[in-house]
Parts: sequence; C-alpha cells; structure tokens
Amino acid sequence: MKMRHSKDNALLSSRLLLNTARLAAVAWIVATLAVVGRAQAPSQGPFTLTGEMATARSAHTATLLDNGTVLLAGGWGEGFTPLDSAELYHPATGKFTPTGHMTTPRAWATATLLLDGTVLIVGGAQDLSAELHAGHRA
Repeated sequence: MKMRHSKDNALLSSRLLLNTARLAAVAWIVATLAVVGRAQAPSQGPFTLTGEMATARSAHTATLLDNGTVLLAGGWGEGFTPLDSAELYHPATGKFTPTGHMTTPRAWATATLLLDGTVLIVGGAQDLSAELHAGHRA
C-alpha cells in the first residue's frame, strides 16, 4: 500500500510539472506576440530601429531574396492564429509592404530560395503542403 501511495505522488508531480511547462510556454508565446512588430526604444549597442511590419507575427519565415529584399511569410498572429499573409522588407527604405497571401496559413514553416529566384515554402504547424512565392519578381 505504501508503494502505491508513492506512485500516486510521482504521477501527481509529473502532471504538475507538465502543466507548469505548458503555462510557461503559453506565457512565452503571449509575451512574444505582445512585442513582435512593434517598435521599441533604441538600445545601447549595434542595433538600430527600422520600419514596422505590416502585420505582427512570430514563428514566421524570413528569406533574403536576390534583389536584397526580405520575404516574411506566415507565422503566428495575434490570438495565436496562423497567418497566410506575407510581406517584403526593403532595406533601402526600412519599410515593409504586403505582398499577398499564401494558399495556406502557416507557422513554423520553412522557406528556401530556389535557383530561379522563387521561394519554396513548406509545411508548418500540422501542415504537409508546399507552395511557391514569385520571389524577387513579386
């Protein structure tokens, strides 16, 4: 009987640890979404502020295109919903401009610049599909 009590305590401790880890993960996600896409005060160091994204996002892809712009695609938006939007960052101006919508909302996807200049965007949270973005021709 004493052994069973010990197992029950171990199971309860494991469940408590798992729930604590889940709460910590949710808190991190909420904190990340609170600051992503919003300008912050200038810091002391090598970083300088630039433009502000058109859509607040985290867990998105960022791909440097042949023409020097950066394609940002998908990610988690406000309310922890996957995004289908994409935007381009223009280093020369420091501005972000929307560049359309993907066929599928994606977060945690991968993006690869192909030799022809298009960007292959694959997968994401619970998604197996893939699609192409026109890249520097967009």
